[in-house]
Amino acid sequence: MANTKVDPNSFVPQGSMLQELLSQPYITEADIRAVSRKRGVFFRDHDKIKTIPVLACTLLSPAEFQLLVERQSVKEDHLKSAGSGQIIVNEEFKDLSDFLYNEIKPKLNSLISKEEALRNNYKIINIPRINTITDNEIEVDFTIERSNLTKSWVNHKSTFTGTVNFKKAANQITASRFYTSEETKTVVNKIASLFEKTCKEKKYVREDVYEKRIRFDDFSNEKRIQFLLKLFNSDEARASGLEGKDIADFEFCGDTRMTLPDNLEWMDNKEKLIFKGKRIETTFFLQEPSYHPYLIVWRMIANYNFKIPEKGVTGTAKIDFYFSEYAKDQSSKAPLEISSGSSIEATSPAILTTSQKEQIKKQVLIKFEDLKNQIYDKYFITK
Repeated sequence: MANTKVDPNSFVPQGSMLQELLSQPYITEADIRAVSRKRGVFFRDHDKIKTIPVLACTLLSPAEFQLLVERQSVKEDHLKSAGSGQIIVNEEFKDLSDFLYNEIKPKLNSLISKEEALRNNYKIINIPRINTITDNEIEVDFTIERSNLTKSWVNHKSTFTGTVNFKKAANQITASRFYTSEETKTVVNKIASLFEKTCKEKKYVREDVYEKRIRFDDFSNEKRIQFLLKLFNSDEARASGLEGKDIADFEFCGDTRMTLPDNLEWMDNKEKLIFKGKRIETTFFLQEPSYHPYLIVWRMIANYNFKIPEKGVTGTAKIDFYFSEYAKDQSSKAPLEISSGSSIEATSPAILTTSQKEQIKKQVLIKFEDLKNQIYDKYFITK
C-alpha cells in the first residue's frame, strides 16, 4: 500500500508543494471539486489546469489533506494472483510447518541481495511472517519498501505487501502467489523458487522435477478458449460458490498463421482486438466452437457472484484472467495471472472492516486459483 509517512495533523502543504500534490494522477477533478465545494467555492470549469492554481493559493485543513492523501490508493495496491504451481514431494517430506519455519524462514531476508536492493530501489522490511492456517495450509507474508525519488515528495517512499500460500494434499504442494506491486511479484516468485530449491537440496524432490504452472503454451488456441469459458461457467465453478454473470472483456487476435474463415476475415492483420461490454460470451465467434482454433486469446474479464459459506459472506466480483507476459512480449511461457482490482464487494454482511475486506479478497482469489487448477487437471492435462 502506498505510504506517505506524512502526518496530516503535523504538516500541511502550501504553495508549490500543494500544487505538486494536486497534480498527481491519483488526485482527480472530482477530488478537487469535493474539497472546494466544502469551502463554498464552485468552478464552472473543473479542469485541473484551472482549479489547481486556486487551491494552491490557499491552505488545506488537516482533514482536507488527509482526504487527498487517502486518494493514493493506486492500481498497485490491489491484490493480484501471480499464479499457482504444484510440486510433487516424496514420502520423506513429513511436515509443511516444520519445513517452512526451519528451512525457509531463515533465508527470507537474504532473498534480495544488497546489490539488487540498491539497483532496484526496494528492500524487504521487518521479518517476513509465517502464519499457520491449518497443519497443511501455511502462508508466508512480507512487506517491501520502495524508494522512487522521481515521484512526488508525498509518495517517494511506498510499502507493498505480498503472500505465498502453501497447501499440502497427499504428496502435492501447491504454492499460490499473491502480490501488489511488480517488486512484490518478484519476491513471491523468489519465495516459491526458494521452496523448490530447498526441497531438492533436502532430497524431497528429484532434480529433474520442476514446479508445474499453468502457462500460455499449455493450450492450443481452441483449448485456451475452452479453459477460460469453463472458468466463467461450469459445474466446478458453481460447486466452488462462483457463479459467472457475464463476460465484460475479451482481448485476442486472429491467428494469421492460418487462413481465417470468411466470417473472421475482418480480424486479418489486426494485432490486438478488445471487446468490451456486457455478455461478450454471446458473441458469435465465442459461441461457435468451430471458430476457436483461429483465435489467440490472452485475457478475459468476467463478473461473478460469489459465496464463502464458512464465513457467511456473499458478494460480487469482477475477475481479470490475464496471460500478461504474453500480451507484453508474446512469451509463450506466460503464466496465467488473476486479479480483482477493487471490484470485490460483499453484499452480505454489508459492513466489513478494512482487514475483513482484504481477507475476503484474498479468499476469493484463492478460490479462483483452486478452480483454475481443478479445471485444468480434470479437462486439459495430458494423460
